[in-house]
Amino acid sequence: MKKSFMVVVALMLSSCSSDMLFPKTGNTIVTNPASEKVVLSSKTGTIVGQRVTSYKNELNSIRASMNKVSTNLLKIRESALKTSQKYYEIIAEMETKLSLGTTPSNPKMVALYNNAQNALQDSDVEFQSLNNLVAEVSALGTQSGILAQNIKATYAVPGALDADHDNLRVLENGTEQTAVSLKNLLNEISADTNAQKAFTDNARLQLLRLNNAVALGNFNFAGATIAPTQIAHKEPVLRKPLPAPVTRSSLFKINFADENVDYLANLESAVSNALDINPNARFLVQGVNPANKKLSTDEAKKYAAQVFADLISLGVEPQKINLSATQDSLLTSPQVFVYTK
Repeated sequence: MKKSFMVVVALMLSSCSSDMLFPKTGNTIVTNPASEKVVLSSKTGTIVGQRVTSYKNELNSIRASMNKVSTNLLKIRESALKTSQKYYEIIAEMETKLSLGTTPSNPKMVALYNNAQNALQDSDVEFQSLNNLVAEVSALGTQSGILAQNIKATYAVPGALDADHDNLRVLENGTEQTAVSLKNLLNEISADTNAQKAFTDNARLQLLRLNNAVALGNFNFAGATIAPTQIAHKEPVLRKPLPAPVTRSSLFKINFADENVDYLANLESAVSNALDINPNARFLVQGVNPANKKLSTDEAKKYAAQVFADLISLGVEPQKINLSATQDSLLTSPQVFVYTK
């Protein structure tokens, strides 16, 4: 079964758990009952009527600005989704390659690392844009509150007609609706901002770990002193490699007698059951070649890497997966075993 990294990333985005590194910017913007312009009865010509006209224009201006913020929020969410897709595509490729092992400071891996850094910089821009929206909505909320006070105070102004007070009530209700909509919008943007910050913070930690792995060519950090020549960053945070499970049970087996084996649905079910039992479960993906056919372990590594990417697409964090390859004289075709503990 052959899949591109874009398919893997798309599945990842649809199935990641809430604690995965991913900006949660897919919320639906709150329904806005105060998005339409306020329409009043005919002008009365009184002093209060003149104020009513001014209040109406100000309220409609606030609503127009609120609608603009909502539109910008949708654009930022779309941009953040594309950025995270790009980032995870790169990370999935790096994690797979480094788990199998490559040359120290491999130029291709350095280029991927730098591309991931660029994606992270784009995410920083989106985070700042969300902060700007928070400031805009907060200012609109303050303006709306002052307008509500002015409308209430105008009831006491002498010389008003009944139509003026009717219009004031319409404006008062409209201002209250607008205040509620602004509060809901602010809550949504704030939630997106917090999620975006969590994503960028965690991504930075992840890239620090990958910095060291790229320098060494794998995730075995013992004694690593080389730094990629094209990467200029902070000191990498050393992270111990994930130990192989000591006590493990076979979770899933795939026989690759045919390259086009349709196993993903069954693998998803097995992984889901394992994570239900133990949300912190770790996995070992072991590719096994039939030794009597004199195949190298590269064949097993290829299939193991494929299953590794599938596990990521199913919501398993890359750092919780180990890869290995071996041979078995009892087998007649390449197989991949997934273990958990």
